[in-house]
Amino acid sequence: MTALPPLETRRVLGVDAAVYSANRICAHPECAEPVPDRGHHIFPRSQITNGKYFVQAWDADGKEMFAHPIPHVTGLCREHHDAVERHEAWIKYEDGEFVWYDRCEGDDGSGTLHFSEVFSFENDGVHGVWRRRGPLDPQPAGREKTRKPKRKRLKGDDLAKRKTVTIKLPESVDGQDWEDLLAEAEAVEQAQPDTQYEQWRGGIAKGKLLVAVLERFTGRAG
Repeated sequence: MTALPPLETRRVLGVDAAVYSANRICAHPECAEPVPDRGHHIFPRSQITNGKYFVQAWDADGKEMFAHPIPHVTGLCREHHDAVERHEAWIKYEDGEFVWYDRCEGDDGSGTLHFSEVFSFENDGVHGVWRRRGPLDPQPAGREKTRKPKRKRLKGDDLAKRKTVTIKLPESVDGQDWEDLLAEAEAVEQAQPDTQYEQWRGGIAKGKLLVAVLERFTGRAG
């Protein structure tokens, strides 16, 4: 499906302007996941008739709605991009910024938007109740998030598939200390009679070395 348009007006066109690099961390206000592709067009391409990164809109009287064309391409993680495409979420333009809403049928609590108009571009009429999550962070054409939420912990199959980790050194250890420790650990590992990494193989990749040292320390080796 095509994402819901952020404005009620049908009169929106993409305009010529410089193409910018989209943010690399998801623009959902509470997400810290990386962006896998080049960017999401908030105003659907089918509505603006092209893939331009900036748009202008006109109201029912033919007056321009923006003082100047606005950027509308933003980076979203796969989960939130799919939510927008499935109409489980809606990016709405209001008060000069793009705001994220989640669909929550039957929820009349505070912070909800009652949406009664019908949008009918490439999808059927849409009604529902939407909960406001907050402005996109960053807004289109922005690069860095102002608020950086923690990434969610991986579980199950996602955890099993992880092949990279990040290590933060203690304050008392600097980068040179770390390299020296790795060199010493490598020498100790290669001196072990049961090592898998003989001297002739050259240096041990850091990931393999750390696993070898931890397995030996915990008794898993062998």
